[in-house]
Amino acid sequence: MAIVTVTFRNPVSDQAASGSSVDDTMTVRETIEHLSQSGFPLPPVAAGQHYVLEIKGKTELSSDDATLQSGGVKDGDVINVVAVQRGGKR
Repeated sequence: MAIVTVTFRNPVSDQAASGSSVDDTMTVRETIEHLSQSGFPLPPVAAGQHYVLEIKGKTELSSDDATLQSGGVKDGDVINVVAVQRGGKR
């Protein structure tokens, strides 16, 4: 377990939350819940869509149970929060 400081970004609204400290053992589901509770402007999701986390320049975490650590998240990373159709389409 490590606490990492990252920037979460909503590419739809181009809003960001820089300097966010999170535990790298958090799952995608837990991260989205944390962002929602913190008032981060999540992109809208339509029926059949779900959130994925794109670690800029690295990888995409699309499984709700994937951890930030499994995606290689490090201090200073920019993480885009995007809504995609099940099966990968935005």
